[in-house]
Amino acid sequence: MRESTPIDDKSQSGGSASEKTIESGKQGSKVDELYQKARPLADDPRILDRLTEVLGELGVTGEERLTKLLYLTITSRVLEKPSSSMVNGPSSAGKSFVLEQVLKLFPEKAYVWRTSVSPKALAYSQESYKHRTIIISEAVGFNNYEGAFFMRTLLSENRISHETVVEGEGRTFRKEGPTNLISTTTALAVESELQNRILMLSANDTANQTRSIMDTYADRVATGKSYRLPNLAPWVALQELISTQIKARVVVPFMPALVRLIPPVAVRLRRDIPQITALIQTHALLHAATRRNADDGAVIAVLDDYEAIYELVEDVFSEGVDRTVPLDVRETVEAVNRLQAKHELKSVPQKMLVEALELDKSAVSRRVTKAVRLGFLEKAAGSSNKENTLKPATPLSVDAGLLPTPNEVRRAMKNDQQEAKE
Repeated sequence: MRESTPIDDKSQSGGSASEKTIESGKQGSKVDELYQKARPLADDPRILDRLTEVLGELGVTGEERLTKLLYLTITSRVLEKPSSSMVNGPSSAGKSFVLEQVLKLFPEKAYVWRTSVSPKALAYSQESYKHRTIIISEAVGFNNYEGAFFMRTLLSENRISHETVVEGEGRTFRKEGPTNLISTTTALAVESELQNRILMLSANDTANQTRSIMDTYADRVATGKSYRLPNLAPWVALQELISTQIKARVVVPFMPALVRLIPPVAVRLRRDIPQITALIQTHALLHAATRRNADDGAVIAVLDDYEAIYELVEDVFSEGVDRTVPLDVRETVEAVNRLQAKHELKSVPQKMLVEALELDKSAVSRRVTKAVRLGFLEKAAGSSNKENTLKPATPLSVDAGLLPTPNEVRRAMKNDQQEAKE
């Protein structure tokens, strides 16, 4: 199909995959076979909604945003500049369980999974990282210089070239990308230079989420139900189909309008913009069967792709450049303000905050540490690790946001087209 960049999203959509030509070369029969297996998903216009359903059948309760972003992150491995994510949260938040269920939707060759890694393991490993996601269960190893250095070099430069001495002779170890990373951590932050290259995601630690998990578990035990293993073959086939198109390109016609609407408020945006682009391209590639193609075969992303991403990451990117106060921090600071006013206190005991937020001590401690680090709370004089008392510091700012809404991008594109006509 010929390249076109109309504003109307409906006119940007292609027909079913049966109307498209997939450039497969000698792999034509293999691609056709994979498409037939993946067809229930490949032709679906809202694959991420189906993702929520299948993960629910696998026992995942809530965490819709987290699961969608993990799925997109792993899928982005086929791009030349994929996205990477780090999931933080308390040790009992279920981070590993969620990740394990998401991985069931991928062929094992899509990723390299390790419980932990030594600082130089990335350079010395015999594994191929090219177009594969590196999954590390705990990110503690990245807090040393060498481990973080090798990882961020691989993510940024798509390669590692490490020279050392082996048995008295110089030897160079080389690893090629592109590759990306998913890891989990109980820490609120990891090595700063690495953190600037990844999306920092949070597991849901709220009382409502805990209640949902408890109720789901209780219902399963009371009724004797077990998690029904859904048919995962279409999901795995879809990822294998995408892997056959590793050299495929995704063009984003609306990217100039989108970027023009993002205020250049932080240097880290130079890395954030490629992350946003990778997520848009990944969503388009997932829906390649219902997207048009340019003359050279590139998939053409539509505003639907940005809308899906915007709903997932708008606050994540805004928080990264301090345009938005994280929701958990805002809730915590507002609770301190309420307790201070209600009880006429100079400072609020942290144990009182635990009761007000209806969270366990560890979850509240994490929130307080984060709020103090961001400068919204401070520990009152005389506080100790056992008896923290807290008071407001910097007033909460009004959320400014960072990313333009899909409608704002649509209007900008219409204006551009109108100016071009004139």
